[in-house]
Amino acid sequence: MRQIRQITSRKLPEVIQQLLLIFKLRVNLKKETNFSFRLLCLRTFGLLFVCTLLLAQSKNLSDSIDYYQSLIKKTPNNEQAWLGLQKTLIQNGDLKTAQKLSKYDLTDRLFWGHIKVLFFAQQFDTLPRFISELAIKFPKSPYLNDALELGILVAETKNTQNELKAYAHAYFDYEIGDFDNAIKECKQLIVKSNKVSEYAYLLLNKIYQAKVEVNQSIATLNEFVQKFPQSVLNPKARYEMAIIYLESLKDTITARTLLEELINDFPSSMQSYFARAKLAIIDANEKKGNKIR
Repeated sequence: MRQIRQITSRKLPEVIQQLLLIFKLRVNLKKETNFSFRLLCLRTFGLLFVCTLLLAQSKNLSDSIDYYQSLIKKTPNNEQAWLGLQKTLIQNGDLKTAQKLSKYDLTDRLFWGHIKVLFFAQQFDTLPRFISELAIKFPKSPYLNDALELGILVAETKNTQNELKAYAHAYFDYEIGDFDNAIKECKQLIVKSNKVSEYAYLLLNKIYQAKVEVNQSIATLNEFVQKFPQSVLNPKARYEMAIIYLESLKDTITARTLLEELINDFPSSMQSYFARAKLAIIDANEKKGNKIR
């Protein structure tokens, strides 16, 4: 992703100019009988299109920052403007500026974004304070559990700072959409059997889900469950696997089995409550289906 940014800021205009020179030949593809030459021209056109999009994206990032900042001046409590600015700064890799956003505590979503920014910037010592503030200010936030998990990871990996930094880097790459690099980094981390490895498995699952690679996602979660049967993240992994079967594969039979096993093996976990709710929905839908028949 960083290489793409460098290309878009420095080399793309030159590349586009060179590609345009090709099209100045005004080749009539319909009359051209040489198939290989036609294919080359079409590929060149495709490359030109991609380069133009990347150049536009590079400019839009800067324009977006200016837009959100001007909008915030007019409406300082506009959550969407702050979220847009925060996301754009992260996408642009400007974590220093993202850390300085003054309204990070405006909403729980902004607060969680700020905690992630600190994590990406590897400001691990400051994380506990902000996670505590999130818990106090937004005790019912849906982001609180993720923040607490991140806090536990940081607290339990003081002796493996290099691996924690590698995980933070992989998480950042996932956040900005650089999935290929994130996958490589996660695969390097899951080789070992430690706390960072556990989190890397679940991050890898997120990446595969973002890429809509369902089979890879299930395989990753299965491997994690087998490798870390006593992990505190095990219920979460099982629940996510059940949801994939239920919502992505529409396999209610397998989903029901996984949810029932989760409730039986981890009855006191948060995910067991979610599992009961999902089973109730499955039962209700099946009753409706039987009535229709």
